Amino acid sequence: MSNNKDKKRNLIERLNSGPVICAEGFLFEIEKRGYMASGEFVPMVSLDHPEALENLHRDFQHAGSDIVQAFTYNGHREKMRVIGKEELLEPLNRSALKIAKKVALDTPKGIEPNLMAGNISNSNIWNDKDTSQNKEVEKMFSEMVGWAVEEGADMLIGETFYYAEEAYTALKVMKKTNLPCVITIAPMGENIMRDGISIIDTCKYHNILKPFSQLLHRFHLVDFNAGLYAFVGISQRQHIGGTWKKIPNTQMA
Repeated sequence: MSNNKDKKRNLIERLNSGPVICAEGFLFEIEKRGYMASGEFVPMVSLDHPEALENLHRDFQHAGSDIVQAFTYNGHREKMRVIGKEELLEPLNRSALKIAKKVALDTPKGIEPNLMAGNISNSNIWNDKDTSQNKEVEKMFSEMVGWAVEEGADMLIGETFYYAEEAYTALKVMKKTNLPCVITIAPMGENIMRDGISIIDTCKYHNILKPFSQLLHRFHLVDFNAGLYAFVGISQRQHIGGTWKKIPNTQMA
């Protein structure tokens, strides 16, 4: 097996060369395999059955995924509090990240190592009408992103956001790491987010303090998740070394 990090390109270098594939669907696949309870949907598998999670990553890798995404979806403080296991929050996240990193680096001889992506997800408590808890959401994102960076993530994915403002908050936290960032949104087929912002305006990073053009080099991709399952690249250019370089039309699946 090859663990030659010198040969591993980052996300932007890969996008400049062609399509990048990221396998998703961990939650339902792990449930189908009997390692997750329907209803709770908390990824305890990284602690209870790490070998099963590793096997799933390897199955996705074998199927052609270029990115190994750490299975920390729903593995945030609020979900862990609800099921009475908040003390396992950090061990769960770190275990999932370590498993993903192990698989990402363990590719067949001659094959470029995969990228390992840290992952945060919708919080279940974001409220566009009562914002009193939204600061807590930002703190949840920050601690998970911090663990991802410490465990060697190559990029970050913020996944399945129903509220545009929550997606913006996730992106703000993720961008502080200077890692490539991907946001996935879930308009559920209604063409608008739950806080009333259209898909187009969400992709334009509506109402952000900085002009959208200044953000393109970090807001690389948006995927329309959960309701639509259509994956699209929104950023056609990136800022490298003081110049804007064109990114090929690229899809993630």
